[in-house]
Parts: sequence; C-alpha cells; structure tokens
Amino acid sequence: MPIGYVADSTDCDDANENIHPGAEDICNAIDDNCNGEIDEDAIFITYYDADGDDYGDADADSTSCSVLTGYVLDSTDCDDTNPAIYPGATEVCNFLDDDCDGYVDDNLAFVWLYLDADNDTYGNASIDTLTCESLMGYVPDSTDCDDTNPNIYPGAPEVFNGLDDDCDGVADEGLSIEENTSLSISLYPNPAQSAITLLFSSIQNEPVQAEIRNNLGEKIRDVRIDDVVTEIDISALAEGIYFVVIKMEYDFYSMPFFKML
Repeated sequence: MPIGYVADSTDCDDANENIHPGAEDICNAIDDNCNGEIDEDAIFITYYDADGDDYGDADADSTSCSVLTGYVLDSTDCDDTNPAIYPGATEVCNFLDDDCDGYVDDNLAFVWLYLDADNDTYGNASIDTLTCESLMGYVPDSTDCDDTNPNIYPGAPEVFNGLDDDCDGVADEGLSIEENTSLSISLYPNPAQSAITLLFSSIQNEPVQAEIRNNLGEKIRDVRIDDVVTEIDISALAEGIYFVVIKMEYDFYSMPFFKML
C-alpha cells in the first residue's frame, strides 16, 4: 500500500482531517460526517434582531445553531428602533408606548393647562389642552378675564380706566375721582340722550385728549377738550353704558354715563 493512501474512499473533504464519515456534525455550516447534511447534530435556536435593549423584534428573526451578534432570544420588543422602548421600561410623557403594554403615556398624571398669552400667570379658559407635561405659554389657572393685557388678572389693583382690572365682573369699583386727584370734573346729564357735558374746575393750558369707551373697555372715538365746559355729541351711540376716559400728565379719570334712546 502506498504511503498516504488507504483502502476507504468515502472522505468528502480530504483536505480537512476533522471531516470524515462518522465525525460529529458540529455547528459550522459544514458537512462534517460526509452524510450529505449540514449541522444535523447541532441545536438550532430562533434569534430576534435587537436594538441594544435585550428585547428583539418578532418580525425580524433568524434560526441558527450559534449565537448571532445583534440578536437575542426575546421577541417582545414593540419598537426595535428605539432602545428606550421595551417591556417594563419606565413610561414617560412622550405620546409613545414606552413599556410595550399597548397603552400610550399610561399611569401618568394628566392636567388641564390654559393659554397665558399675556404672561401674567393667569390663563384663558377658552383655550386649553390636556397634557401630562408642562407646556411653554400655558398655566394651570384659567381665571384671566382678559388674556391680552398683563395688567388685568384676578386680584390686580383696580384703577380708573373703565376696565375690570381684577376680573371680579365690575369695572373701577371702590374708586372715585376724589381718591385720585384734587381736580373736580362733572359729567351731566346722566343718563343722556344726544349729548353730555364735561365741567372742569380748572384746565391746563394745553388741550386735553379724552376717549369714549364702551363697557368692554374698547375705544369708540377720541374727544378733544379745550375748555372748562365741553359738550360731547353722543347721538350716534347705541343705548348702553359708556365711559369718558381722560388721561393727563399725572392723573387718570374714568367717568361712566348711560346713553339712552
């Protein structure tokens, strides 16, 4: 018999001494025992693609007899693109199902917040949102009666301006001209039908600018006052309560009158 030769001719890979009939067919993708099958003695397991959180994607699996890099045995991840989302993760306010229980932002405290457009910490009850997080420009208080004016809010100091500064439903309550100035101004007749007259105890050298406002504080028109007695035509006004608002250098006056038909 020649050296290096044998009487058996059933080797399927004569370049590898570990491959021959009767060898153990291990997990290596090779037919180790030359029976025409690959890795038949190895144990195959299904692995699932993972995003680094140890929980895999049930829709991205691979069966192998060896551990696969980037794959795990668990298939319960509900978002395999986000490592912060997996079964048992802490649920945070982000509109996502962080813990894979089928619910978004569950077990979190939700509160109503209201738009605070004028940044006075009191919100507009007509513009709200239900949320589990704080929102810039929103506050939990909904009692502002004018969200366009930062000087108007519940508890604000009431001043003579024809407006409900403290949001109690009454404008200029508890105030009088005498409390704010020594200057005397009279308005008559009141109620009036076609005209009202303003009587000043004195007047500055410069003409005084005044306004007529409605009971919502909206300016109706400007009025020029250049004498201690000034008559103002109100015939075009609709029936209702109005205010003559006078602003001087150091003083402010607001006088209500009723226009009747």
